[in-house]
Amino acid sequence: MMQAQAMSFTFTVTFEDGGEEFDGLKLNQFGMHEVVDDVAFFVLRPPHPAAYRLVIYARDSDLDVIDHFYLAV
Repeated sequence: MMQAQAMSFTFTVTFEDGGEEFDGLKLNQFGMHEVVDDVAFFVLRPPHPAAYRLVIYARDSDLDVIDHFYLAV
C-alpha cells in the first residue's frame, strides 16, 4: 500500500485589485486552514462583501527545496 505524502499549506487573501489590508488589518487574518485525516480545510470570513482572491500554496513536507511548491486556484 502506498503511503500518502505529507503536504504543508499556506495561503494569501487579497482584494481583487491586489489590496492586502482592510482597516489596517491584513486580510490573511480573516482566514484559517487545518488538515484533518489527509483533507485540507480552508475557511475565509471576509470583513465585508467584496471580490477577493484566495491563493493556496502546497508543498511536499519531505522536500526542503522551494521549487516543489504547487499552486491551486
